[in-house]
Amino acid sequence: MEVTVIDVIKQMEVVIPSILAATLLLTSTIKGIFKINSDLANTIISWVLSVGTAMLFVLCNGLDFGLGEWNYAVAGVAGLITGLSANKIYTWDAIKALLDAITNLFGGNKNKA
Repeated sequence: MEVTVIDVIKQMEVVIPSILAATLLLTSTIKGIFKINSDLANTIISWVLSVGTAMLFVLCNGLDFGLGEWNYAVAGVAGLITGLSANKIYTWDAIKALLDAITNLFGGNKNKA
């Protein structure tokens, strides 16, 4: 079976938001049930859940890159990328400055108060 780049992008545009939603939901549920207040623990839980959810997509044939067993490796990378988002990488000062610069390059944020 041949999988094109377009097929991969189509899969990712469905899978990444689904992994992110599941990660955020499960992390907040676990945090609430076990009364976890540690940022480090929440970060670890988010990473584990995002990678695990991505692997589950491959296991259930929801994500297939046509790479056989390497699908799990690619899903792991997708889980890591989603984990970055779930752990709020965009709040890091360097990343925030970069994103603000890109936003300003395209006209800035017109909704700022």
